[in-house]
Amino acid sequence: MGSVLYTIGYAGFPDIREFIGELKKHGITTLIDIRRKPYQAYFEQYEESSLRNTLTREDLAYIKFYDDFGMGTVEYEEEPETPVDFEEAAKTEGFAKGVSRLVFGMEKGLVPVIMGEAMDPAMCARGLLIARALFQMGYTVMHIVPGGIKDHSKLEKEIIDFARTERADADQLSLLPEDDQGVPESDEDLLSEGYRRLNRMMF
Repeated sequence: MGSVLYTIGYAGFPDIREFIGELKKHGITTLIDIRRKPYQAYFEQYEESSLRNTLTREDLAYIKFYDDFGMGTVEYEEEPETPVDFEEAAKTEGFAKGVSRLVFGMEKGLVPVIMGEAMDPAMCARGLLIARALFQMGYTVMHIVPGGIKDHSKLEKEIIDFARTERADADQLSLLPEDDQGVPESDEDLLSEGYRRLNRMMF
């Protein structure tokens, strides 16, 4: 049974040859595109039809998967124009179906990579939504970044540190006692807060 999920952000690989090389290096068989609009003026080589053709020539499969993860329906109520609330998206039937479809493919031997735009997985749905869910399910999640690989456990440590720093900065601006700030006491609380903060920073 396949137990490793990869992710990649094409902004970190402007040279499509390097991008393909990374996929080949890790034995990836299938690219799953989660972009809402798979057209990029500054990265024409990653426009949907161009990318699909490149992957086909390299014997790699291309699957468009945005709606399959429920991201097309859940938005922040106070900012309804574009932002997707990942915590709410993760609760939808669409997301559950997308995860099931992904897991089914992995169990059949596919080695998938989830592709978004951002170089940093902490600023993309692939890291804040999809990888988070698969990691919680016990899968190994590896983020392909320029210069190497970052496993999701390391990413979550960085998210905890980020939330802790954000909290400390906020506390310095307040005259209230620390106990009244609602400061998370555990890494688990900080992790959840970090995911939420990063989600909102994306938009």
